[in-house]
Amino acid sequence: MANSLFSERSFLFTDLSDNLITKSLDECEIVHIDKSNFGQGDAKKNHNLYGLARSDRNAKSLVTQLSNLGYYLTDHKDGISTFYNYKNKELYDSILIDQNTSRWKDIYYSIQYPENNIRPSRVIFVFSSVADFPYNQNINRRCFFKNFKNINRYIPYDTAIVRVCDVGGVVGSFYMNNNYDLFFEQKIQEFLRYAYGFLNVSKDNVVLYGGSKGGTGALLHGILGGYKFVAVDPIVSDDFHETAYNDSHFTKGTFPERKFDRFSRICNEGSKRGYIITSSGSPVFEYIRKIADKNNINYIDVVHQDIKSHPDVGKNTINILMMLVNSMFYNVSLSVDGKINHSLEKD
Repeated sequence: MANSLFSERSFLFTDLSDNLITKSLDECEIVHIDKSNFGQGDAKKNHNLYGLARSDRNAKSLVTQLSNLGYYLTDHKDGISTFYNYKNKELYDSILIDQNTSRWKDIYYSIQYPENNIRPSRVIFVFSSVADFPYNQNINRRCFFKNFKNINRYIPYDTAIVRVCDVGGVVGSFYMNNNYDLFFEQKIQEFLRYAYGFLNVSKDNVVLYGGSKGGTGALLHGILGGYKFVAVDPIVSDDFHETAYNDSHFTKGTFPERKFDRFSRICNEGSKRGYIITSSGSPVFEYIRKIADKNNINYIDVVHQDIKSHPDVGKNTINILMMLVNSMFYNVSLSVDGKINHSLEKD
């Protein structure tokens, strides 16, 4: 239903059981969901729609529909969650573009140049993990989480750092095709070529890096594009988070293909020029091992007393990450060829 308090291009919904497919949203650029009366207790009533959808079936169905139609949460106040249609880049430009962030076609990104006006001769592309607050209404924080902010201290001085935004799905699109954008992977590949070409850097001096969701992106696009990559505990299957955490990544019904199926297929087709860092202490290890063993992808199993869950892997393997990244930049050959399983015990 339309509401005069909002613009003519917006709709306000007050019923969480609404079926958006039946609504005429073709010309609608902004959707407002009034959920102020839904949720048990004042705290849940103050949650945005993404937060409520973690425990409310109708809210989750609505979130799934919104995602599949290209509407993503951009604000929440006074009990009303606001969703912008991704077709309208002017709306997204207004909240994502700043002095550090730009857009090339459909892809938002940032570039950190080497210090002292040094011309870059290398590029590292950083893919974002799931954010610290994954259901935050701030889409910049949710889909463009800035991992390893001081990575420039640990890589060659002439390296440009390009961070790639991941708008799509709910907590992000994992840099994969989603039900709204079936060509998102292709757009990422085109952007990678544009960016290192714009920086006048050769492809052989490009490394892709990411952890968790970002690891999914680094692994996927490293294989698709034949790039060097380091993927830290990438999520290559939806099963664990869907069963153990009640679909915390909102992957049910929002993607055209299951991750494990996607990786099983592309790993047979693409070039593998990188490494996976993982740990048998991570609950996603077995999924990674199956993909890596089947497709001859190098992986390192880090045995570490502080790795007890998936988020522990990244923060406890930084030394190994930087060893691999810098070996790629300096073309140093490491004895990690074929299927490997290095156990690195903590002293």
